Parts: sequence; C-alpha cells; structure tokens
Amino acid sequence: MGGGDHLRFHWNLTSNCLRIIALWPLSVVDNFRGKIVDYGHLIVVGSLALLQGVNMMAMCYVSCENFVAAAESIGPMMSLFIAFGKICIYRYNKSSLRNLSKKLEVCLNNRNSQEYNYLRMYMKYGNIASASVFGSIFILITGYFSIPLILTTHELPFIAYYPWNWRNSTLGYAASYSHQVILTSVLSCACSTEFTYVWYISHCCARLKVVQDKLKRLSTGNRTKKCGKDVQRILSGITRLHADVLDDVILINTAFTYIVLLLFLAAVIAICCAGLTITSKTTESTIILLFLVLAVYYAQQLLFYYLPGDLLAREALAVGKAAYSSGWEIFDVECKKTIGLILFRSNSPPRLLAGDLSPLLLENYMSFLATTASYFTSIRAVTDKN
Repeated sequence: MGGGDHLRFHWNLTSNCLRIIALWPLSVVDNFRGKIVDYGHLIVVGSLALLQGVNMMAMCYVSCENFVAAAESIGPMMSLFIAFGKICIYRYNKSSLRNLSKKLEVCLNNRNSQEYNYLRMYMKYGNIASASVFGSIFILITGYFSIPLILTTHELPFIAYYPWNWRNSTLGYAASYSHQVILTSVLSCACSTEFTYVWYISHCCARLKVVQDKLKRLSTGNRTKKCGKDVQRILSGITRLHADVLDDVILINTAFTYIVLLLFLAAVIAICCAGLTITSKTTESTIILLFLVLAVYYAQQLLFYYLPGDLLAREALAVGKAAYSSGWEIFDVECKKTIGLILFRSNSPPRLLAGDLSPLLLENYMSFLATTASYFTSIRAVTDKN
C-alpha cells in the first residue's frame, strides 16, 4: 500500500467509524425521508448511551457499599456519558466540521501538492497515536468482556438493571451480555472525534508549513528589483492562505473546546478512581490492570488534544520567523506593509482552548497531571479517615 493510499485508508476508516454513530460531517441528506432516518439514527445512538449511563449510575448508587467499590463502576459509566456528550457537541457543530472536512478532502485528492506532502508527514505521527488509542480501547473491551466469561457464576462486565432474571437464565444472560458488547463497540466509535481533530490540526500545520516555505523562497529568489507585481501577488496568496488557516483554527476551537472540557473532567474522575481501586487491598489484580489501562486511555485522549494544539502554536510562531527572514528590507513599501501584517499576526499565535479556559499546550498538560495527582491524594486522605 503506497503512502497516499495509506493516508486515504485512515481517513476512510475515520469516516466509517463516524458514520456508525451518525456523526460523519460530509453526510448530506436532501430529502425529507433521509433526514428522518439520519436524525432517528442519531437519537437512537445518543439515547442508548445516555440511558445506559443513567442505568449504571442508579445501580451503582443502590449496590455499591463504599466509595472504593463505586470506583470500579465509575470509569465505564463516565465513558458512556462522555460518548453522549461527544455525540451532541459534534453533531451541533456539523456545519463547521463539514467545511473543514471539505478542505481536507481537496488536499487528499491533490496528491502532487506540497500541502499534501506536509499533511502526510504530520499524519505519520498521528496514525501512530491513533493506533495506540485503538490498542487501549481493544485492551479495555477485551478485558471487561472476557473476565465475566471465566467466572463460574453469571456476571456482566458492567453493573446494570435488566427487566429479566439474567443471573438464573442462560438466554437472559446471553441477551444482557450481548447488549453490553454491542453498545460498547458502537460507542467506542466516538473516539473517532479525536482522530478528526488530529486530521484538522495536521492540515492546518501543513498549510502553515507551505506559508513558511513561500516566505523563505522570497529571500532566495531573484531580488534585483526591490518589489514588483509578481512579489506582491505571491504575498497576497500567502496572506490569503494564512488567513484561511486562522479561520479554520477558530472553527476547530469552537467545535472541540467543550469536548476537551468533558474529557478533562472525565480524566480527573477516571484517574482518581483508578488510583483508589489500585491502592485498595481487596482489589483483584485483573481489576487493577483494567483500571491502569483506563487511566492511561483517558490520559491518551487528552494528550490527543494537547499535543496537536502545542504543535499548531509552534508552527504559527514559525510563520513569523519565516516572514522576518524573507528579505523584507529590500522590498518596497507595499510589500513591507504586507509582511509587517504577517509578522504582527504571528506574534499572537492561534491557541486552542479547553472549554475556552486553558490553552492546549504541553506545559498545561503536565500541570493537569500534577493537579489530578493532588486531587487523588486529597480523596485518598478522606476515604482513609472513613
């Protein structure tokens, strides 16, 4: 499989996962019947996630005797609520995501462009990161659903209420177990929202790289004339491309900022619950392993947002450096004004935010991990007293 086919394969895989949960932004339905089916599909998927989450919350409240016991159910329960939140937020911003996806499709179809080559370079790392998240999901699903099968009694992967006696009925147990397997597998496709985020940011970074190259070529080209129509035309194209990237960053931030905030809260809860479960003396080793993977999974999901955000800020700053090195001093006044505007805009690089509060930079990610650790120690101190 060639490099281009490999890139297209991963984009198609992402689109298929989003189609399963009715979130693919390029799906356009014109007729009334198709819209009914599309919205019905969305409502069914979202309702299943929400109802199962509420079901697990109620059973957790009724069945769990202490906080440590409840922690074993909070992780999977949070995954359901996060999936529901992603579905709602992602669907609400479908029009913005459609514009981003259309531009990305144009780039993927133009495989001889410089923009495509840079996109392929960035997505090499993006695909590795995506594979690591898929691996964590696979381990979690396999662990949660294989443990009940090796027990002598009928046990479900997650505590939940069913209107039939699944403990004493093989058919009822099979129906309950199958329901949880299918629901979990379908909702795991919600992680594809992270993958589209990485695609969009990589596309922005690829175009910023093109802007940098065009600015650098101004300093290495024929500069016998201080400026001319050709140079001004090149600068106009650079300015339009730069502005287009900045507009797309605004769309990305609008679409994903509250998804990141949800994941931030879920990661804090999941990591604290994992710590309480791991430090409990009565917890089995298999449960400890699952919670370790769960904590790593949420940390990975957040890193999926912080790392591209940090990369975008670096590439935006690099545009200013390239503009300053473009040989602007020999150009005429109009060209100097244009380069000055690029320099001025690059001094304040676009930043993606978590809930419009905290910039998605690697330094803030490390602060998040330290803060989460302090939350865990505080909760552990309270539970030890009780």
